[in-house]
Amino acid sequence: MEKIVNLLEHKEKELEKRIDFFVSHKAFKKIDECCEELIRLNPKKGYLIKIETHIKLRDYKKALLTSNKILEHNERDKDGLFLKIDTLNYLLEELLRKPCLSENLLEYKREFLKISEFALTHYPKDTQIVSSIAEGYELLGKDGVAIDLLERYLEKRPKDVHILYQLGLIYQRIGEFKKAIHYFDKSLEDIKEYSSLFQKSFTHLISESKEQLLKLLKESRADRK
Repeated sequence: MEKIVNLLEHKEKELEKRIDFFVSHKAFKKIDECCEELIRLNPKKGYLIKIETHIKLRDYKKALLTSNKILEHNERDKDGLFLKIDTLNYLLEELLRKPCLSENLLEYKREFLKISEFALTHYPKDTQIVSSIAEGYELLGKDGVAIDLLERYLEKRPKDVHILYQLGLIYQRIGEFKKAIHYFDKSLEDIKEYSSLFQKSFTHLISESKEQLLKLLKESRADRK
C-alpha cells in the first residue's frame, strides 16, 4: 500500500513539473492534458493547480470556472473560496483598467460581493481571505469598507503583520500619512520587515516630513549592522 502511495505522489510531482514547463512555453493543450491527468489522480490538488496555472497565464475566466468546480463539491472549501475571490480581483482589475472589456463588470461585481459575504461568514479569521476581500473592495473604490474590514480583523489579531502592512498601504494611498505610519510602525514591532521600513520612509517623503525621514533611514542603517 505504501509503495502505491509513493508512486502516486511521484506521479503528481512529475505532472506538476511538466505543467510548469509547459506554462513557460505556453503549450496550452499540453497544460490542459496534464491538469486533467492530475485531477484524476488528486481532484482537489489538480483543480487548485489548474486555477493557479490559469491565473499565471492571465486566463481569469477559465480560473473562475475551475474555482466554481471546486465549490460545487464543497461550497465551504477554504482554498476554493480564496482562489475564487483572488480570481475575481484579477478580473475586476482587468475590466476596470480596460473599459472596452467592461460588458460583464456589473456581473463580476455582484459575484464578488456575494462570495465575499459568504467567505467572511465562514472564515472571518483567515488572513488570506480577509486580505483578498479588502483588495477587492479597494478595486471597487470602497476604501472605507476595506479599512473597516481590516481594522475589525485586527481587533481579533492585532499583530498580523500582513494586515497591518496592507492597512498602511491603503492609508498611504489615500493621503492619510499619520495613520499609514502608525500601521507601518505596528507591523515593525515584532519583526524587522524591510518592506514596511521602505513604505514608512516613502510615506515620510511624500508627506514632506524630511526630518523624520532622515531619522528613520539612520535607524534602518543601524538595524542592518
